[in-house]
Amino acid sequence: ELGHQRLKFWSAGCSTGEEPYSLAILAMETRVANQQPVLAADIDKGVLAKAEKGVYQKRQITNTPKEWVSRYFTDVDANTVQVKKDVKDKVKFKPMNLIKDKFEAGFDLILCRNVVIYFGPETKSALYAKFLSALRPGGYLMTGATEQIFDYKTLGFESVGPFLYRRPK
Repeated sequence: ELGHQRLKFWSAGCSTGEEPYSLAILAMETRVANQQPVLAADIDKGVLAKAEKGVYQKRQITNTPKEWVSRYFTDVDANTVQVKKDVKDKVKFKPMNLIKDKFEAGFDLILCRNVVIYFGPETKSALYAKFLSALRPGGYLMTGATEQIFDYKTLGFESVGPFLYRRPK
């Protein structure tokens, strides 16, 4: 069923890019068909510039399967690797203010981890409402381990696992 639709993923608050590149690699490894580039957004243009380069310390990928490292990264030097172009092509970085900017719609998965903890209750609720609208029916929102949504039902979500919420179909 998933192979016939165009899947749409978003890493909101992507920082230096580890999460959206990981999502792109996972999609490539599982052969997700018709995947659009992962939207990777952050308010900080400095971290986005670093993310677009895709250069990381080897210690950051020590838990990555060895075959993935050779398939998706190239050595820069003894301590550093860079994400290969075919992975970079599957991620689209964009500056975004989650509070002020309008969101695209139709996402199958939004990862927003360790971002919402910095906002007050009213801003959190408004942001979760925007995420709900950005998801397609049946789409998922994953939050960080410190960002459990206690009023998920009131906000219109279903809880489908720890820190994982779904927009009802």
